[in-house]
Amino acid sequence: MRFNAIPHLKNVPASGKHTVYVKLEMESDQIENERAPMRLACVFDRSGSMAGQPIEYAKEAARLLVRQLSNTDVFCLVAFDDRLEVLVEPSAVEAKEELQRRIDTLTARSSTDIGAGLLKAFELMTREHSAIGVNRILLLSDGYANHGLVGQNLVSRVGKEVEKTGFSVSAFGVGSSYDAELLGQITAKGRGSLYHIDQPDSTPRFFQEEFGDLLAVSATEVKALVSLPEGVEIKEFYGFTGENNIYEIGNLYSGETRTLLMELEVDTDALVSSPFEIEVGLQGQNLEGEDFLSSKKFTVIAGGEEPVIDLEIAAFADKIRQAFALQQASEARLLGDWIVAERHLVAFNGVCNWTDYVEAGVMDAGEAEKYDAIMCSATAEANTRGAHTGNASNSVLGRGGMAYASNMVSGRGMTAKGEARMAEMKLDDSDDSDKDAKK
Repeated sequence: MRFNAIPHLKNVPASGKHTVYVKLEMESDQIENERAPMRLACVFDRSGSMAGQPIEYAKEAARLLVRQLSNTDVFCLVAFDDRLEVLVEPSAVEAKEELQRRIDTLTARSSTDIGAGLLKAFELMTREHSAIGVNRILLLSDGYANHGLVGQNLVSRVGKEVEKTGFSVSAFGVGSSYDAELLGQITAKGRGSLYHIDQPDSTPRFFQEEFGDLLAVSATEVKALVSLPEGVEIKEFYGFTGENNIYEIGNLYSGETRTLLMELEVDTDALVSSPFEIEVGLQGQNLEGEDFLSSKKFTVIAGGEEPVIDLEIAAFADKIRQAFALQQASEARLLGDWIVAERHLVAFNGVCNWTDYVEAGVMDAGEAEKYDAIMCSATAEANTRGAHTGNASNSVLGRGGMAYASNMVSGRGMTAKGEARMAEMKLDDSDDSDKDAKK
């Protein structure tokens, strides 16, 4: 495990409150020819709205999932409409042909009680949870919940179950008109990903994206531990919540690189001494279940020389802060609160100018244009209350923007995956009025 913590400032003015951004870099060990066991529950929507192509696509996806499992994995299959049926109890994967046969028996029936299906999966799989490996619930559905828990009651309950059980939720939206907004909210609360199966040959690619990293877990139950002197506090650890300066990071996968952002507020008038030391540690378990701890310390001086900004880290911080604003705005948009969505965007737009980084040589003009286009499009969408995008799944404040923002804030967005998510968004900065709205 390689870990580093780098501040964007190493000295701050002698009085007042000041912001210090800390870039956290982590790279897990490469694991060859082995993977951690997976505990997976497949929650299958067999409601009437799934009739025809959607249920056939979902069945093929479930078959493909089973083919990827081994006898060290635990698998469970729950089917639902307005009734609940456990087709496969949680058990080790041995007779794959029998699992495939049970999937083949599924037919479309009645109403859609997504909540019942998910809650039963949480209930069944809780006892299977392990700190070693992967704990995941996969929902195959068109997302049209009309029975039992619906709307925000469903989303809120999923969030509580994820916190309680340690199982995350990813969803595969099936069909051309699936409810991207509801499934997007479920996966956001479920700490998972959302995919759209609109044709059979897209399923392998999505499963590769979902399980490619999961097939080789390198470290589990990873936490960030932060030690701060009096006068310094964490204002925001982007994408993560914690207590007593301990933040749950989750699993790291074989050879995975993640880059996170922490924002500190330094009240120099409350400092006991200067220079002062800050320590950030990374704690977790390796594949063998052995504990590890890696920590980095850095020193900041209050007063003295004029502060010197590390512009590369400052640019990185603004990318993450932009994604975080976009994520918050997208969540507000999904709730229909355009005023709050606009407020999040305006708060960020007032403090960032990508041109400064281009002039400093830490960002090229093409990259700056991309980030500028994101906020121009998002602001235009918020200003017009989505009139020019409607419910477009890949709009900047829709599913496309949510997927991009989640990847960035979670620290995975500086990779090809983040670039791919950016490319999926429908950006339109050609209208000068959009740019005027941003200013």
